[in-house]
Amino acid sequence: MGTLIINVAPQIGGYNFSLSPKARTELQSLFPGSVQVRHIYVSYDTNWDFEQMHGRVEGQILPFLTGVDVQALAEKFDRVTFVDPTDREPQYIIQLTTHVQEEQSLSR
Repeated sequence: MGTLIINVAPQIGGYNFSLSPKARTELQSLFPGSVQVRHIYVSYDTNWDFEQMHGRVEGQILPFLTGVDVQALAEKFDRVTFVDPTDREPQYIIQLTTHVQEEQSLSR
């Protein structure tokens, strides 16, 4: 198992989350039939409102961006690392096994 890299770039008024061509190809290979989107933009106001209700936005963006639910991603990847595409520095890391366990305990 490895790491899925997602780009997160600050933009005017928000953040742009995207997959590199390499990540899209890898996801298509691991999950045939899945459909990835090129990018998701979240404004600061929307991000703040969302996090007040649901927690960190990154975990919620994963299924929309990758076209795969978090449980299935956890079977193929240990973690998801959100990086700044300009310097490749990690901005946020989700340990997928922990994230899935937390989601399961919340739904019980």
